[in-house]
Amino acid sequence: MPHTEAVDAARRALWSHFVHTDNQMFYDYWWGEPGFVHLPAPELICREVPNAAGWGTGMENCALNAAQVLPGALLRHDLAPDDQTEYEARTLFLGLLRLFDVAVDAGFLPRGVGLDGVSHYPNSSADQYTMVLYGLHCYARNSIATAQERQSVRDIWQSVLARWERDGWEDRREDGAPAMYGEMNRISADRASRLLAALLGGFAVTGDAHWQKVYRRKLEEQDYARLRTGVPRVDGALYVLDQNQVAWRLLWE
Repeated sequence: MPHTEAVDAARRALWSHFVHTDNQMFYDYWWGEPGFVHLPAPELICREVPNAAGWGTGMENCALNAAQVLPGALLRHDLAPDDQTEYEARTLFLGLLRLFDVAVDAGFLPRGVGLDGVSHYPNSSADQYTMVLYGLHCYARNSIATAQERQSVRDIWQSVLARWERDGWEDRREDGAPAMYGEMNRISADRASRLLAALLGGFAVTGDAHWQKVYRRKLEEQDYARLRTGVPRVDGALYVLDQNQVAWRLLWE
């Protein structure tokens, strides 16, 4: 199969089996039965069944999924602009906005919402934020972004960083309880570049000089330890390499 045909086939599969266009969510699993009937009901989500992150439900990585595909959708629109490519990029973006809009605690990023478009599990993760902030950055720089959409990106970024700073650079659960995988401040290979990218990106997007000052402080902490520990082992988990590449890309841009 020629390369372009393979890309088109993958694109059709994504939009036919993973994206729920009504609530603009990019769900996790390919299910043949229409309607995404496998997703948990709102009452189960409220009870944190089967777990606080929704792992195994099919809605545990909606934020990460959409944010990973969004830069490619924007590139496709740049190369071959038409109504469909613009619709796809904006749908993914609006899904990310929806996640922040339904959050009770401003700046919290739900992993995904149920079929009611609101219900969500209370535990996010550093991985979700890393991908989403980069996706928002790409969208805000693109020609299809409206002034209102760019302002939404600025507001989101400001809220995310303010929430982390409030909680000692930890991404806590939406209800304020300790979270799994929420340690944003840890100086380690799987975290160091993530916080730096969020802070420097936050300054670039919002223009708030406070985040530039915090970035410099975190950069220089312990004799630039985040630079020295920010490259994961090549035999480590693939997702860590993936996340770090995105963080370094954002820092570079």
